[in-house]
Amino acid sequence: MFGGRRIYDGVDRNYVSLNDTWELAPTGPSPTITQHPASPTVCQGSTISLRSTATGDGSLSYRWRKNGVPMTDDEDTFGTQTPTLAFTHAAASDAGTYDCLVKLNDCTQATSNTATLSVFPTNTADGNLDGHTDARDIAVFVDALVNFAPVSAPLCANDLTGEGIVNPDDIPPFVTRLLAE
Repeated sequence: MFGGRRIYDGVDRNYVSLNDTWELAPTGPSPTITQHPASPTVCQGSTISLRSTATGDGSLSYRWRKNGVPMTDDEDTFGTQTPTLAFTHAAASDAGTYDCLVKLNDCTQATSNTATLSVFPTNTADGNLDGHTDARDIAVFVDALVNFAPVSAPLCANDLTGEGIVNPDDIPPFVTRLLAE
């Protein structure tokens, strides 16, 4: 920040102080984002990472943001100041939008595209997501078991053994929950 100029008024032959301020804008080339993060969909408890890379002539620094707010590392999230942001156990609270701010020589900057992380709850056996485990969940369970569906809310709900897939190991706990309702 600069400011507090004094100018000569030329009339009264006095100097007049101006209370203006201004800021010097960064100059030079900006970093170029070469890889933007994808928008993953995962089951709760999964390990997942987002990656953004950039190039530039000089030193690059990275800063991940969630919903526009700069992040810091914690016990389940790390890499907030690296090209790769990692989640060791994705939780529902991790769902949101993420971007990566990349600075070149601590001066010019570029921001990656926004990625959306979706995290579905696991181990509920409520495949149709109506809040109850009942006969209406049987067809959804069988579909997830037979068709190896991509990650989705029904798949995550029916992964009752925490293996990341619905397989025959999930049948006994599904039946137990179904009969308990």
